[in-house]
This record gives sequence, C-alpha cells and structure tokens, in this order.
Amino acid sequence: MQKIKSISLALLPILGVLVIGVAIYAFFQSTPALIFVFFLVLVSLLLSMGIYKRSMRKSKEKVKVVETDLPEIENDLIYIDPNNFEANFSKEKGLLYLAGEKVVDQEVTLTQVVYDKLTDDLKMSFSSGIKVIAKGMQNIGVGDQQVCLFYFDHMLIKVGKRSRSFTMHKKELYEVLEEEESHVIFTHKIPPLVFHW
Repeated sequence: MQKIKSISLALLPILGVLVIGVAIYAFFQSTPALIFVFFLVLVSLLLSMGIYKRSMRKSKEKVKVVETDLPEIENDLIYIDPNNFEANFSKEKGLLYLAGEKVVDQEVTLTQVVYDKLTDDLKMSFSSGIKVIAKGMQNIGVGDQQVCLFYFDHMLIKVGKRSRSFTMHKKELYEVLEEEESHVIFTHKIPPLVFHW
C-alpha cells in the first residue's frame, strides 16, 4: 500500500509538467519551446525520484509516539555550559523525565555531576542507581525548579542493570535498539531530558 501511495505521489509532478509542456508547445511550436519543455520534464523526473525516496524512507522508519505528563517548562531558564553546571549544581530531589515520560516512578536525588572536557562527557548520577551520560552537550537550561538537557549527540541512561541509548539528529530524538534506530516523537517544545523538583 505504501509503495502504491509513493508511486502515485511521485507521478504528480510528471503529470503536471506533461500538461504544462503540451500547452507550451501548442502555443509556441518552436525549437526553444521544445528544449524548455524537455528541461521541465527532466526537472520533474528528478523531483519525482526525490519524492518517491522520501516517502519510502518515512515508511521504513520506526516511530514511537510518547504522551507526556511533564509539568510545564519554565520560561525563564538560564542557559549554561556543562562545565558551569558541574561547578554549581545543587543536590535536589525530584522526578526525571526522558522525552516526556518518567524514567522511574519515584522521586530521585541528583547526587553527582561530572564533566570531562577531553571526551565531552557529562555524567549525572541520581539516587536509585540512575546514571545519565551525555556526549556532545552544548547548553543546559537551569531554572528555579528544573534542569533541562536540550541538544546532545549521544545519551546513555542506566537504571540499575537496564540501559537505554539515544541519539539526536536535527533536533529529532532517536532511541537506538541494538543496531536499529527508532524515531521518538514527542512535543518539540519540551527538551529530551528534564529533571523537575
């Protein structure tokens, strides 16, 4: 079914250019008009191939839609770099959310933050054996009752012996499951990781 839908979408530019090309050649029966119509046909073929590839790629992508019960994100967040966050974090007790869903159901305490400049790793340790390791962190939003991690290259979350791995591409969050990536869709107004107390 997806293949038929992709082919029909890809045929639309070709059919449109075919109608326009016949109309142009009917009014201007000359070699320059024919060359222009030929150019339009080539452009429509390239456009059709791009549409077909894009629609087929979207059909293969695994998507996980997340509903959230996350409290509203504070408007007056202060953005700091990971080095300043390591130096100035406070041990607060609150809930940890990943892509809008709770990591664990009980409250946890932020116990340790370590930033390694050499490997660009930010390691956050919480009570209950929860560890968050983020590579390629750029900015961290800190508010009165929240800490928000916005953009990172790779993130690993360990809860006891279980671990989950995530990557971000163009502000889109992907969960890595063995060798496959699953696109995680959540409200893009919220950051991927939020610690709220």
